[in-house]
Amino acid sequence: MHDLQQLALIWASVFVASWLAAKTRLTSALYFLAAGCVMVKGLKGTLNKSIPVLSTG
Repeated sequence: MHDLQQLALIWASVFVASWLAAKTRLTSALYFLAAGCVMVKGLKGTLNKSIPVLSTG
């Protein structure tokens, strides 16, 4: 995955997490954490394969 695509994915997830936090009146950190978990472990390791620091094995 190219760097610009990674940046766009991260920014989109931040935007969605902020929007969800405003709609549900919960803390945005909860949604940031959930979005990060989905990007690293879910979605077949979208960011995990392309960023070597995130790979664990």
